[in-house]
Amino acid sequence: MKKSQWMGHGILTVLPLVLLDGHPIPFEAVFTWENALKLMYLGFVGSALCYLFWNKATQKIGVLKASLYIYMVPLVTLVVSAVALHETITVTGVIGIFLVIAGMVLGTI
Repeated sequence: MKKSQWMGHGILTVLPLVLLDGHPIPFEAVFTWENALKLMYLGFVGSALCYLFWNKATQKIGVLKASLYIYMVPLVTLVVSAVALHETITVTGVIGIFLVIAGMVLGTI
């Protein structure tokens, strides 16, 4: 099943629950220029560039080695959120970092 199909099924599943909730949907708060720019950033960087880099990585180092790096996504997210958004790295986050690195090391042995 394609990602777009999953999204469609998700919308069809959740939409009736949202409509039955009875609370008004504040569309003016959702559809802003700031949110539109964020969505364009996610579409370009989060989708297009990431797939391009992934394809280049699999060509250069192979699928098996490149697949190990997918586990770094939460690690990079944690570090970038701490640096860019001044989020606090919790003890659980530090444990997660060590587990990810340990898993990658074990995966290369």
